[in-house]
Amino acid sequence: MQVLSARARSRAWLHRHVFPLALALSYAAIFFWLSWLRHITFHTQAWDLGIFEQSFWNTLSGRIMDNNFEFANHLSVHFSPFLFLLVPWYALWPGPAVLLALQALALGSAVIPLYRLASRWTGKTPAHVICGVYLLYPPLHWLNLFDFHEVAFAIPLLLWAVDLADQDRRRWAAVVLALAAGTAENIVLVAAAVGLFWLLTKRPRWFGATVTAACLAYFLLVANVVMPALGGKIYRLDRYANLGGNAGEILATVLTDPALVATTVTRPEKISYLAGLLVPLAGFSLLAPAALVLAIPGLAMNLLTDYAPQFSGRYQYDAVLIPGLLVAAISGLRLVTKKFPARTLLILLVLGGASLGGFLWWSPLGLRAYPWTQLRTDRRSEIFAQLLEKIPPDASIAAATNLVPHLTHRRGIWMAGSEPRLADIVIVDMWDRTGFAGDEQFRTYLANYLERGYQLQRIAQRILILTPRSP
Repeated sequence: MQVLSARARSRAWLHRHVFPLALALSYAAIFFWLSWLRHITFHTQAWDLGIFEQSFWNTLSGRIMDNNFEFANHLSVHFSPFLFLLVPWYALWPGPAVLLALQALALGSAVIPLYRLASRWTGKTPAHVICGVYLLYPPLHWLNLFDFHEVAFAIPLLLWAVDLADQDRRRWAAVVLALAAGTAENIVLVAAAVGLFWLLTKRPRWFGATVTAACLAYFLLVANVVMPALGGKIYRLDRYANLGGNAGEILATVLTDPALVATTVTRPEKISYLAGLLVPLAGFSLLAPAALVLAIPGLAMNLLTDYAPQFSGRYQYDAVLIPGLLVAAISGLRLVTKKFPARTLLILLVLGGASLGGFLWWSPLGLRAYPWTQLRTDRRSEIFAQLLEKIPPDASIAAATNLVPHLTHRRGIWMAGSEPRLADIVIVDMWDRTGFAGDEQFRTYLANYLERGYQLQRIAQRILILTPRSP
C-alpha cells in the first residue's frame, strides 16, 4: 500500500506540474542545442568552458578540480563543492556536451518552483504568465549561452529554497539552501538574503535569523580559512579598487561616502543595465521591497564594481540576481492584482508585453543583440576542425581561446601566451588576441618561438601554427 500510495502521489505531482515540466524540457532542449552549436563552431572559450572541462577531467584522474588556466585548484578561485555532485554525470559521458546539457536542464527546471510559488501567490493564470516571463528573460539567455558556470545551478536551488520555505517546509528549505551556497562563495550571500527575506515576511522569525547567521558564518569561514588554505582568496576584490584596496576599505567607503557610491551606481551604462534587468519584468520587482532584499547582494556586487562585464548583462554574473528579481516580480504582481482585481487581465497583458519587448530588445535570441555567426560553420571553424584531427594525443598545445575547450583532455594544454614552457604545437588566431595585452606582446611571443627554432605556417591569412623544425 505504501508503494501504491507513493506512486499515486508521484502521479498527482506530475499531473499538477505538467505545464512547467513541459516548458522546462523544451527550454533545456533548445538551449542545449544552441550551446552545442556554439561549441562545435568553436566559439566557446578557455574562460570558462575550458576551465571546467579540464577540472572535471582531472578530477576523474585524481587531480581534484585542477586546471591549467587558473594556475590553481579551481576551489581556491571559487569555492564550489557543489561541483562534486556533477562529477558522476560527467564520468558517464566525459566532455563538454554533458556540462552544457546539465546547465540547460538546471536553468529550465527553475520554472517549476517559480510556477509553484506564483500559483500560490497570484493564481494559476498569472503563474502561467510568470513561467513565460522567466523563459523569455534576457539575462537568463546570456548566462546559458556563455559557456558553462557553476552559479547557473544556484538559480533553481535558490528558487526551490524560497518555495519550500514559503510552505513552511523548513528542513528541506535549509538543505536546498545549503546546496545553493555550495555552488560558489558569492552565492552564500544570496542564501543569507533568503534568510533575511524569511525574517521580514514569515514566522517563526528565528528560522530566518538562523539561516542568515549560518550563511554569514559559512561565508566568513570560507573567506578567511578555507580558500586561503587552498591558496586562494575570496571573490575578486580588485574589481572594486575604485572603492578601496581591501574588504575593510571597501566597506568603509560604502558606509561613509554615499556620494561616491551614488556616482558609481548611477553611471549611464549601469542605468542601462538595470533597465535590461527590470523592464522585462515590467518593473514589478520594485513594488515588493521585502522580496527585493533577495537581490541586494547581487545588485551590490554588480553595481559597485568598475569591471564592465559584471554590469553588461551578458555573462554569468547575473545568476546572483535572477532568483531575487523573479521572486520580487511575483510578489509585486500579487500586490497589484490584489489592489486592482478587476484589471488582472490588463496587468498580465502589460507584464507579457514588457517581457516580449525585453526579449526582442535585450535577449541574444532577439532582434538585434546576438552575433548569429557564432552558431554556424565558417572557414575558421572548418580549419580548426581539420587541425584537431591532426594533433597528436600526446602533444602539448598552446592554443587560441576557442580551441582550448576541444583539447582539455590532456595534461599539456594552455592558452597561448600563458604556457609555462615551450609547447610542442602553438595555434593562434590573428583576429583574436585573447590572452595578449596588445600587438607588441603578441609579436614578442611569436618571436620567442621563432628564435627557438620553430617554423611558422599560416593558413587562410588568419591561423598561425608554430611547430619545431624537423631535424
